Amino acid sequence: MKILAVLSFAQILGAANAPSPPPSAPEVLVCLERIAQAGTSTTYLAQSETSKLLARAAIQVEWIHGSACQSRAAIQVHLTVQTPDTLLPGALAFCQPMARDDIRVLYDRVQTMVSPAHEPHLLAYVLAHEIVHILEGTGRHSATGIMKAQWTPEDYSDIASGKLTFASEDIELVHGGVIVRQAHLNAPAHKPFTGTIR
Repeated sequence: MKILAVLSFAQILGAANAPSPPPSAPEVLVCLERIAQAGTSTTYLAQSETSKLLARAAIQVEWIHGSACQSRAAIQVHLTVQTPDTLLPGALAFCQPMARDDIRVLYDRVQTMVSPAHEPHLLAYVLAHEIVHILEGTGRHSATGIMKAQWTPEDYSDIASGKLTFASEDIELVHGGVIVRQAHLNAPAHKPFTGTIR
């Protein structure tokens, strides 16, 4: 059953407005996969709103495409449109923050949750949740806010009005995680051991 939206899409986007992060804010590269089922306007609006949500945590997102996605610093976002019922029932997305910088959004489930006009809005919150998992470097969840393990009907109402935000501990953890992640990315790459002894 689709969740009914309580505000117009224009009101929703207006409610999500936030000041831009300061120029010194950490910048994160994110590559969002393009698929036919997610139109350009949907992904563009979702990216814009995700950037605003993360700006609330003083994180600056640079959305990249094409060959730029090959950067090892980029978080890769993949969209699935034929999700098996047995794959994490009820989940809208998942990632493995300690293993790799990949996010899998179960886009067909996002589509069934809301009307097409509100897909970008819900997708933005899903993206923000998963990106913060990657940046924190952990699968932990918070008791309140965007990083809850499971959103309640009240949370969805707050999402619709743009009121659901990050808990203060997540803002602290994400900044600590970004520092660790950046140090790892800046470390010189080691040549792989080939097993040959000379």
